[in-house]
Amino acid sequence: MTTTKEETPRQRSVLLALSERFSVLAVVAGGLLLFGMSWFIGVEVLLRKFFRISTGGAEEYSSYALAILSAWSFSYALFSKAHIRVDAVYLKLRRNARLVLDVAALAAFAAYALPMTWYGWKSFSLSFTKGSLANTPLQTPLWIPMLLWILGIAFFAWAVLLLLGETLTALLRGDTATASALAGCPLLEEEIDEEKALAAKTLGATETKREEDR
Repeated sequence: MTTTKEETPRQRSVLLALSERFSVLAVVAGGLLLFGMSWFIGVEVLLRKFFRISTGGAEEYSSYALAILSAWSFSYALFSKAHIRVDAVYLKLRRNARLVLDVAALAAFAAYALPMTWYGWKSFSLSFTKGSLANTPLQTPLWIPMLLWILGIAFFAWAVLLLLGETLTALLRGDTATASALAGCPLLEEEIDEEKALAAKTLGATETKREEDR
């Protein structure tokens, strides 16, 4: 059976692919940051328990780390379609109806991300200009964690606009398959195929390891 052009999604643009790759690197860096903070907190607990002393920064820096890695994970969740959707009705709709909901979802993301970026940047600028310090013993300059946080929010806004723009471009040229691949909710069959592929890859790696050990 031949496959029509509309049934085959086009390859993602270079800009979108690079942005998605960067989001992966950012979330890996965030994971390393979270891992480091867990060790920091563990050391803090031991110092308080056995030596009655404190570094004085575990709670403060862990709060900064959580805000920063959360902001940078938004774009990764968007690209990997990890956001929770109530799809009981969505999956029963025709493709065109699903695309309307997909575009509306991206537009809702944009309506959140753009004002968040604007007001976040204004808050950062104010803290930087005034030289605001944290009301803690360490007196951390607030513009440092705020800059790392707002950059993550700004990248999320960029990812939303890029994905929305490419989805609308695909729709304008009548390429509904690409639009669905970009913005659509993963179908149950697609998730099953993905899990099968991952399981097969893991099994293959395990078998290879066993052969090498023999």
